[in-house]
Amino acid sequence: LKQAIAALVCMAFPAWSPLHAQTNPESEKLAAEVPIADVHFHVETRFSPADMVALFDRLNVRWAGGVGPIGVFPAAWAARPAFIQAMGNRYIPTSGQEMNRMYFQGGVRALEDAENPVFRALLEQAESEFKAGTLKGFGELHTNNSRSNPNPQFRRKMRTDAPTIRALYQLAGKYGGFLQIHLEADRDSIEQLEALAAIEPRAPVILAHCGTDATARVIRGLMERHANLYC
Repeated sequence: LKQAIAALVCMAFPAWSPLHAQTNPESEKLAAEVPIADVHFHVETRFSPADMVALFDRLNVRWAGGVGPIGVFPAAWAARPAFIQAMGNRYIPTSGQEMNRMYFQGGVRALEDAENPVFRALLEQAESEFKAGTLKGFGELHTNNSRSNPNPQFRRKMRTDAPTIRALYQLAGKYGGFLQIHLEADRDSIEQLEALAAIEPRAPVILAHCGTDATARVIRGLMERHANLYC
């Protein structure tokens, strides 16, 4: 992935339809010349695979993914295979966002429990997909979105180096995968992120939204200390 991508952008898809997207001529010209990887593309059931592929073709988006489907489970995850089939090698498939179900069922304690049956099943399925070449990493893992989500029920703060996150990271490192983490820049969360990054220096960690509320000074320091951290 790192060798193939010439330019990285994070594209957000709020309440708009790809059929009515507005772009300016300068952006169109640049997109035609510079390959784009949308490394934060959530599969959503309101977008059809054909419509998204057409939009990506028009705007020279060569790769998209890096985070899992969003929406009502299991309908959102049921839509994933259709996007994989339509996009082929252009799709960057991830696992791990199923952990949201663990949170709704058992709170932070469940999220941090590496022996949780749901988590054990996730690990087993992920390893199978890594071996088959149909998985590239884990994301978006919400370890601290305690202020950055508009829905209070979705907010949580867990240890970024919890046993579950460590297990995902070690599995990603084993198969050349990555983690994408949604993290607010609380001091303890940053310290835990650094502890996590140190255990698998060969595996990239992508900070979703560039750390959400992190300052440039904090991000610069993290990148200087950890070559495997990306923003």
